[in-house]
Amino acid sequence: MVDDEQDTLLSRRRLLATGAVVAVGVVLPETASAKRSLVAGAKTAKPLPRYTRTGYRRSRFAQHVGTPVKLRPRGGQSVRGTLAAVHDVPNVTSLAGDQDAYTLRFRGPAASPLAEGIVGIRHKHFGVVQLYITSLPADGPNQDYLAVINRRVPRNARRAPRRARS
Repeated sequence: MVDDEQDTLLSRRRLLATGAVVAVGVVLPETASAKRSLVAGAKTAKPLPRYTRTGYRRSRFAQHVGTPVKLRPRGGQSVRGTLAAVHDVPNVTSLAGDQDAYTLRFRGPAASPLAEGIVGIRHKHFGVVQLYITSLPADGPNQDYLAVINRRVPRNARRAPRRARS
């Protein structure tokens, strides 16, 4: 009697497995029809831009100093500004010129300052990046914002983790 009752109950594992099969069954026909529409002459996907492969290296931003950007906080209005400078990390001489640790300075109007936090930064050449910015003191009609990039991995973290002996 217990075995019959166990077979009729739907366990959590069986429910999740059934849901996954149903989800795949729903998604696959849609993607197959999308592929057919591509063959029929619809828009084709462009190859990935180079900036998606270079990540947050200094060289991605340094060549665009002085060019316009849009700064848009989450849920807020966008502000037009410029990428004012790419600097070394202050007071750390060992990181001078490093590709993975630097600061970005953006300049926008002081009339509409942005709050400190995560901001989407859009540029026509390096795309959209989400960075945490802080505001610097206003300089007349200009408001500067600073974003610090640190992608360096500490030397002791580069080592492969030791395997536990059994």
